[in-house]
Amino acid sequence: MKRSIFVTIILFLALAFTTRAQEWSEPVTVFAGGANYDPDFAIDSNGALHVVWTHMISDDYRKVYYAKSTDQGETWSEPYDLAQNSDSRLTRPQVAVGLGDVIYVSYDYKIAAEQNTNVYLQEYDGEVWSQPMVVSEGTASWSSKLAVDNSGILYIKWFYNPTGKFRIRTYFNGDFSQITEPISGNSNLY
Repeated sequence: MKRSIFVTIILFLALAFTTRAQEWSEPVTVFAGGANYDPDFAIDSNGALHVVWTHMISDDYRKVYYAKSTDQGETWSEPYDLAQNSDSRLTRPQVAVGLGDVIYVSYDYKIAAEQNTNVYLQEYDGEVWSQPMVVSEGTASWSSKLAVDNSGILYIKWFYNPTGKFRIRTYFNGDFSQITEPISGNSNLY
């Protein structure tokens, strides 16, 4: 009897902790053609998916595109060319969702040479995309990351090559804060 109860308990525990096979959806193409990379995505409060990526046109000419899905990725909006640049190299887009489902996208905008790269930001209020805004206000800045806090402040972090450190700036209600370099001394944190 004790052995039967013990076996039953072990069997119950084994079944309780056995993971079920995951079910994956079939892949859906968001954008086809050419070389596409650097994807990033965010989900808004309504469950809509927001995706950004880099599309390579030539070695020194790349665009950043945005698309949205409101049905868990089954169908996607027509890709939107964010900066609508006719030359130059845009790379490493990042997307974040703020209060009221405002969409923020940052990316690297290289003009001719790496030392002339800046981080740019655009925001989407659900109807209109803003013009590209320079975030880094300096040269040799790239590889941004975005985060939004509970009060709706957007934090933008990027690598700043002249010092080998990262910098941070906030954006709220259309205004940028001062640029800060939070690590002092000789620390190189990327």
